[in-house]
Amino acid sequence: MTDKLTIPAIYIQTMLDLADERGMSRQQLLSDIGLQSSELDEGKACSALAYGQLHCRIISEAGDEWFGMLSGGSVPKGALNFMCRAAVHSKTLALAVKHMAEFFELCRGFSVKQTFVDEGELTTFKISKTDTISDEDFQRLIQSTSQSTLKSTVAAWHGFSSWLIGQEIPLKAIFYSFPASDNGDVKHGRYSVFYDQYFCGYSIETKYLFMPVIQQEGSIEDFLRKAPYYAFIKSTKNSDSVMQRVKSLMMKAIGAEFPHAQELAENLHVSITTLHRKLSQEGTSFQKIKDEVRMEAAIHYLSSPDLTTSAIAELMGFEDPSTFYRSFKKWTGLPPGEYRKRL
Repeated sequence: MTDKLTIPAIYIQTMLDLADERGMSRQQLLSDIGLQSSELDEGKACSALAYGQLHCRIISEAGDEWFGMLSGGSVPKGALNFMCRAAVHSKTLALAVKHMAEFFELCRGFSVKQTFVDEGELTTFKISKTDTISDEDFQRLIQSTSQSTLKSTVAAWHGFSSWLIGQEIPLKAIFYSFPASDNGDVKHGRYSVFYDQYFCGYSIETKYLFMPVIQQEGSIEDFLRKAPYYAFIKSTKNSDSVMQRVKSLMMKAIGAEFPHAQELAENLHVSITTLHRKLSQEGTSFQKIKDEVRMEAAIHYLSSPDLTTSAIAELMGFEDPSTFYRSFKKWTGLPPGEYRKRL
C-alpha cells in the first residue's frame, strides 16, 4: 500500500453503471484501462490514473454533455452553454426555469425538462416530460433510469438554481418516485426525503422564485467547468453518508476558499467532535476528503485542453502552482503535465 490517494470502488462502479445505461461494454472499458471487475466487486480502490482514464473514456464515447443526468438522449456539445445563456438573461429564477424548459423542448437530446408549481409558501420543482414524448414513454423512461441518475439530476437542477441567484437555496423536501433502500422517508437536517412519490423533484420556499438572476455571460464558462464534475460525483450510491455530505459541500467550494471543519460541522448541525468521530467511523478524515476532492476535480479538469495547469491549480485553491504540482504528484504518482499526456 502506497501513500498515494486512490479512488473508492463505488465511484468506478457508478461510472460503469451509467455507461451500462448507454450501451457501452463494461468489460471493454475496464480492459482498456487495465482494471479487473473482480477487484471492484471486492471493493478494492483503484489508482487515480485509472479513474481519470475511465472518466475521460466514457465521456468521450458517450458524446453527451448531459452524461450522468437524465435527458432521454445524447445532448450535443455546446448545448449547456446555450442553456446557460438563456437562463442568465432572465430577470428572475422563475423566468430562468421557464426559459430553460423552452430550451429543453427545442434542443436535440432532451425528453425531460424541469417545471415548477407555486403552492403558496412552497414551490415544488419536478422532472417533467417534454412535448416530444408521450406520457407512457415518459413513465417508461423514469422507471428504466437508475436511482443514482435520478438523484444526480434533481441535485444538479437545484444546484443550478442556487448558482443563478448567487446563494444556496435551502431545500424543504426532496421527492423520489422509487422506493427507499432502507428506512423509508427520512429527515436530513432541515429537509425531508420522501420516496414512492408520483414524481422526482424538490421543494423550496416560494420567495426564492422571485429573486433576481445575478449571473452573467462572463461567469458561464467557469460554471460549466465545475458543473459536470459536481453532477457526476453526486450520483454515488452512498450519498447519504457523512463522508459524502462533507464531500458535496467541499465540491461546491471549488474555485473559492475551502470551508474549515468547523464550518462544515455547523452546516451539518453537529459538533466538530461529532463530525470527526463520524468521519473516522467511515474510515476517512476531513483532510483526506479535502485531498480527494481536489484530486478528483483536478483529474476531471485535466481532460479539458483549454485549461492550463496553473488555472487548475487556482481552481483547486492553491495560491502557488508549484504546490499544486507537488501535491498532485503525491496523489497520483505523476505530475499534472505527464498525467494529461497519459489521458
